[in-house]
Amino acid sequence: KKKGGKDKLARMSSEDRLRYLQHRAAIEEESKRRRDQLVSTYLKNKLRHEELSAKINSAKINQQWRQCLRHLKNKGKRYYAPKKIFCSRLFFHSKKFRGEHMTLGV
Repeated sequence: KKKGGKDKLARMSSEDRLRYLQHRAAIEEESKRRRDQLVSTYLKNKLRHEELSAKINSAKINQQWRQCLRHLKNKGKRYYAPKKIFCSRLFFHSKKFRGEHMTLGV
């Protein structure tokens, strides 16, 4: 049979009991300090990792946004440029334009 902690304390003298309880309190305090330090270190590392991930994700989002804007800008140029060319061709081939050229002697 295991003897309980109460029996052990009951058999001790008052000085030994005081020393034992102080020792147990010191051990518990040390284990609590280590646990708090471990949790603190873990949370600091996790926060650092999250900040790094946030920077990377922000950079990726900015890059995609710029790429989207560039694409829209180029797409807009592609749509407007052929229309201008198409309009100038229509104007060139129109009767009025050809008639003006003919009268100017060009």
